[in-house]
Formats: sequence, structure tokens, C-alpha cells
Amino acid sequence: DMDPSFVTGILEAIFDNVPRGAMMVITTSGFNGSGAFGELMGTTARYYCGSVGAVVDGPIRDIPRLLEIDFPVWARGSIPTDSVGRAQLSGVNQVIDCGGIRVKPGDIVFADRDGVVVIPVSEVDVRKVLKLSAERVHDERRSRQEIREGRSLKEVYEKYGRL
Repeated sequence: DMDPSFVTGILEAIFDNVPRGAMMVITTSGFNGSGAFGELMGTTARYYCGSVGAVVDGPIRDIPRLLEIDFPVWARGSIPTDSVGRAQLSGVNQVIDCGGIRVKPGDIVFADRDGVVVIPVSEVDVRKVLKLSAERVHDERRSRQEIREGRSLKEVYEKYGRL
């Protein structure tokens, strides 16, 4: 059996380093034999850390409970097996590969039902990215409205340059 102080030390290393309002990003480095995230981690992340969600490049568990606490998690799949004795922590707040994307601490992570986007803060002008994103959302809303009003796809495409 694992020493309980070792386990709590690992969890403290994780959760004491999650900034309020942050999206947690976790990689299993390809290991899919146990859940890398579940109800207790989600509860701690949401209520202790103030995290807004998690992206897990591996399986998770306790999905109904995560939904109950309204903690969104994007993952590769689910598995009933916990990670005790099956997986180990290799680092916190370091550069990782998550789903083939390099993620660094401080990067902006946006996720919705369509997927996950990572904005590398050190490589782009974040204000410009946010401005362009807002413009695109505005254009998509206008496009949708114009199509509802009877404009053709061709007309809408010519006006906005995308569908």
C-alpha cells in the first residue's frame, strides 16, 4: 500500500499550484490503464482552487459526479479504474504534450463542446487573438441571422468570407 502522506503530498503539489480561474491540463503520457481525473479531484479543483475545468489527455472516471458539481472536463474517454498504485505524478506546472499540442503553464486554454484550443501566450499577441475571435463570433452571428432572413449561402460567404 502507498503511504498516505505520499499521496496527500502529491495532491498538494497539484492543487496548491492551480491558479484561481485556471483550466487544468493533464497528460497521461499515453497511459490509459486508469482514470487520471475524477470526482474528488474535480471537487478539489472547483471548490479549493477555483479552477474552471480540466483537459485530460487520457481517460477519466466519475463522470456523473463531475456533472453534478458542474465541473467541465474534456477527456479522451472514461474508465472505472482509479489511479492508486497504477499511475504516478511526474511533474506540476511544466511544459507538456497534450493530444499532440505543446502546452506551457500560463497558456490560454479555451474549451467548449466542439473541442479545445490552446493559445500559446509567449508566441502570440493575446489581445489580437481575442479581438479577432470576437470579430469572428460577431460575423458568425450576423451570417446566421442573414441566412434566417433568406440570404443565400453564396451572398453570405461573399460578404463574410466564411461559413
